[in-house]
Amino acid sequence: MAIDYDKLMAWPFEDVRHRYTQRDTMLYALGIGLGADPVDETELRFVYEKNLLALPTLPVVLGGPGMWIRNPATGVDAVRLVHGEQSVVLHAAPAPEGEVIGRTRITGIVDKGADKGALIYTERDVTDAATGKLIATL
Repeated sequence: MAIDYDKLMAWPFEDVRHRYTQRDTMLYALGIGLGADPVDETELRFVYEKNLLALPTLPVVLGGPGMWIRNPATGVDAVRLVHGEQSVVLHAAPAPEGEVIGRTRITGIVDKGADKGALIYTERDVTDAATGKLIATL
């Protein structure tokens, strides 16, 4: 099945509510390598409960729509799928725990031609569920 440009541009993403805890924040920091030195105070603030801070990149793993692109209705060959790049624009520091809402949309599609693939650009806004404040745009 080929990619249907209009159908994909109008893909119906639902808002994703995502509650995360201090434990999740610490596991994220540990997962990217912080905390290897147990006496490094600059790292401990991201992996220890006392005065815990969330890494600014935490929103990358919050409020995502999952593997929507594997849905056969997208027309995308998931076997040949490659995640090419990602960027983060921070609008506010993420809290060490809370609830966010992720709103995803497709912003562009570049079809390279038959059997040459396509570029699909998405954007996700991550907002604080309690205040509506924008935390990050991915």
